[in-house]
Amino acid sequence: MFDLNGDGEVDMEEFEQVQSIIRSQTSMGMRHRDRPTTGNTLKSGLCSALTTYFFGADLKGKLTIKNFLEFQRKLQHDVLKLEVGVS
Repeated sequence: MFDLNGDGEVDMEEFEQVQSIIRSQTSMGMRHRDRPTTGNTLKSGLCSALTTYFFGADLKGKLTIKNFLEFQRKLQHDVLKLEVGVS
């Protein structure tokens, strides 16, 4: 779904396009997150911890489904650990 050019990997440009689509479809998210008065403005090309994790410091890496699923598994484990003390 995120792999717009069909090469089996997601690059930073594809990831940004998907983020833009999601933000435009989420009225609640836009209303609460994109406010210049709070300093929470969303800008294209913004380097976040997540984009650095997925694509590297230079943002030239590629995200594979294998790497994404591993990230998702670790994230779910860490959230459960925080919520209920699962080791």
